[in-house]
Amino acid sequence: MLSLSWWFQLIPIVDSLTLRILFIAGIVLLILGGIMRIVSRKRFEDKFSREIAFRIASVPVVMGLLLVLYWFLAFEQIPLLSARFWMVLWVVFTIFWAWRIFRYAKRTVSSEKARINQMASQRKYFTE
Repeated sequence: MLSLSWWFQLIPIVDSLTLRILFIAGIVLLILGGIMRIVSRKRFEDKFSREIAFRIASVPVVMGLLLVLYWFLAFEQIPLLSARFWMVLWVVFTIFWAWRIFRYAKRTVSSEKARINQMASQRKYFTE
């Protein structure tokens, strides 16, 4: 597992236990993302909190779909599309996506809240 040749072989995963674990993980991620989306719709009143929750809930849905797709491709033993390096790319893409959501929550939401507060404080001096 620590050598690059193992990760970049085009031999698909044929171990039924590994494929079963991937399939179950994909289905669990899909269900978890759906539940998170439903709960975030009812729980958060603030539009920024709701947007962050929707972005967080979209990660397990997409990653679950990709795992189920990978499971299907590995089950059918399609060499290039079920190679092991796709799992590395899946992990890297998940980390990148989480980083983008964190950056959105820290940078964009805080600046937008500050802008809205500034507009509200300036608006109180103007009469309509």
